[in-house]
Amino acid sequence: MRITKRFLPLSLVSIAVLALSFSGKEKLIADIQEQYSISKLPDTWKQNASLVRDIDYILSHTVPELKRSIACMDCDAPYSVELQIDSPIILFQEIEDIGSKRHNGGYNYQCVTRFAFKSALAVYDHNGHGVARVVVSDPVTHEFTTKKKFNVYSKEGIKPTAEDYVAGNPSVTGPNKKELLDLTEKRIYRLKDEVYKLYERN
Repeated sequence: MRITKRFLPLSLVSIAVLALSFSGKEKLIADIQEQYSISKLPDTWKQNASLVRDIDYILSHTVPELKRSIACMDCDAPYSVELQIDSPIILFQEIEDIGSKRHNGGYNYQCVTRFAFKSALAVYDHNGHGVARVVVSDPVTHEFTTKKKFNVYSKEGIKPTAEDYVAGNPSVTGPNKKELLDLTEKRIYRLKDEVYKLYERN
């Protein structure tokens, strides 16, 4: 299936406004908090000091409640942040035959998938109420591509179609959860630079 319609890119401000209030109401900060918990973020992220620093920068510059706050783990903080990743949206997918029948009965293919997905850093207060959501990747603006090789084997002389295999194995032939997590991590580094440039201009 081919999708030819192209989404128009949005400006940085319109993508996220970088922090969208769940309630839609602005809140004045009476007291500046010093810490927020990252205990619910992926373990690999918490062990990455440079990534945590960039998350600190993004959140402290886009979420008023976290202004001048720093991340902490296993702490009793008034706010916490979690990662939200939606299922990928397939924009284009093509199956390529990359080889003839092998001696073991397998048929070689490659699935090329262009996709988009939404990911965000969601901030909650100590009662579990949503405070803000900072969009990291946006389906309207960011597209990604993956290429996956796979084999289809005959059973009892019947060869399944490559299309059936792709439909039945989306995480093998298309983007999987780990890849979405890795792409979100890369987008955070880019987002930090975008936020920095935005504040430098202002």
